[in-house]
Parts: sequence; C-alpha cells; structure tokens
Amino acid sequence: MNRENSVWLLLIYVVYPILFFWGIYIILCTATPAGTHLLWKITTRRLDAPDAAVFAAILAAAGWMTTALISRMNSVKQHTMQVLTQARLSPVLNEKSKLLFDTYPPGTDIPMSHLDHAAMRADWYRAATYMLNYYEFLSVAIRFHDLHEPLLRDCIRSQLCAYTHKLRHLIAFSRQNDPRVLAQEITADESRIYQDLLALSAAWQKPPRLDIVGRALLRNP
Repeated sequence: MNRENSVWLLLIYVVYPILFFWGIYIILCTATPAGTHLLWKITTRRLDAPDAAVFAAILAAAGWMTTALISRMNSVKQHTMQVLTQARLSPVLNEKSKLLFDTYPPGTDIPMSHLDHAAMRADWYRAATYMLNYYEFLSVAIRFHDLHEPLLRDCIRSQLCAYTHKLRHLIAFSRQNDPRVLAQEITADESRIYQDLLALSAAWQKPPRLDIVGRALLRNP
C-alpha cells in the first residue's frame, strides 16, 4: 500500500470515526448540567475511572466502525472484481456484443430510421438491448454503492460511454415507447428507462473530482 492510500485510509476510517463519536459525546455533555460538569473535568484533566471508561467505550466504538467500514470497502471491491471477471468470460455477453458489431461495425451508429416495432424482433435489436440492460444494471449498482465506481471507471469507462453513444437512438426509442409515455402520464425525458446509464455516462465523460490525495471520488456526493 502506498503512502497516499495509507493517509486516505487513516483519515477516513480512523480519524473521522473518532471525531464523530467525540462530537456526539461533547453534544451529550453540554445538553445537561451533569454533562457540562463532565466537560469541565475533561478540559481540566480531572477525569476519574468512570469517565475513563466512557472514553474507552468511545474508542472501542470508533474501532468497531473502522473495522466495519474497511470490511465493507474490501467486500465491494472484491464483488466488483468478480463482476468484471464474469463479464470478461461470459459467453452470452461476448456473443451479444459480437452480433451487435457484426450488424453495426465500430464507428457506425444505429440510425433512428432503423428503429420501429418490426426491428424489435431482430436479433441485433435483442443484442443491443441486452448490452444496454447490462450496463444499466452496473449503473444502478453504482448508484446504490454496491459496486466500486472508481475501479469500474478505470476498467470499463470507454466501453460504457461508447455503447451509450452508439445506441443513443435506441435508448431514445425505448424511452419514447415507455408505457407511461405512451399513456401521456410523463414525457420521454422523464422516463426512467436507462436513466441511470445516461447519468453515469454523462458523469464519466467529465474529468473525475479528486480528493486531497488525488484519488477519484464517487460521482454521487
């Protein structure tokens, strides 16, 4: 682990939890006269055994939170690597991608004139929607923080953005044929079909925000 990663982990998973619990403790101390007196003892270094036990509990809770957060982070990264590996070795995903690019080679788009209800029965259309649904699944998982976005961005950013651009007319066609749009309940721009994929693709086409040690932050604030 390099120095920048060590600083990041120390700050986020050790210092911040301790400061959080310390802040909660200070608030509780100032909320009552007894708490105010305890706070006075803290500032004058006149803590007794019960007070020391409270601080030990705070440190224990901070340590538990640190362990839980690091475990969660490692679990998300491991799951993301499994998803990437399975996608790379998936015969279905590779077959759909090959079928799509055999019909519409790289550098060409699917024009809107090729999209109608008859085209929905074509193999290339099913392959295209399969790819879009896969990347929409990844986008939703990122939004719920079930996948590690910086890792995915480094690995599949170009593919996801390229598919979204290539199939942009199909995405618009799908949104226009949303049952709620056809019923005039919402407009096509309000359709939730491929909503997360469009948002993620737009975010990934911009330079990533960086934290204090230069690591890319998640797109969600």
